[in-house]
Amino acid sequence: IYVGAKKAWCSCCGEVWESDLWTRKKHTDVCPHCKAKGKDAREKIRKSILENKKIMKRYEDRVGKYLGIVVKKGDLTIQPLQDIKAFYDEGQAMHHCVFKNEYYKKNGVLVLSARKAGARMETIELSTKTWSILQSRGRFNKNSAYHNKIVDLMNNNMDKFRRAAVCE
Repeated sequence: IYVGAKKAWCSCCGEVWESDLWTRKKHTDVCPHCKAKGKDAREKIRKSILENKKIMKRYEDRVGKYLGIVVKKGDLTIQPLQDIKAFYDEGQAMHHCVFKNEYYKKNGVLVLSARKAGARMETIELSTKTWSILQSRGRFNKNSAYHNKIVDLMNNNMDKFRRAAVCE
């Protein structure tokens, strides 16, 4: 649990709620969402989403044309999230809502992972309608030390994604 500015954020489930607590606590002690659902119920929901072939098929049909694109400069690499499990892993590792808010279902959006020497740096949300970066967030929704380089690299390689959209 991370608490500040009268808001609390649970790193386990991603829920945010009003709080007067100003300390870090064990999440099950204070997170109303985790208390209500319990870890087993959350795990069951996560597993059902990951195993849902229909959702996976829709995702692959919508973004399949982009999945082979890899943008590189030095040891900085950017590529689309390959499947629903990748959204889960990205959200867990980066402590943000890319899985919980079901970005894999969003039309007109492509989600990519930026990595430096294999380590996750930022998650990028790209509009496939305007070909612009909607957001690029590092751990805990903060900018990474490589934020400007990541944004520049994406903007300099936007044509790769545009061309893939045209070549269906």
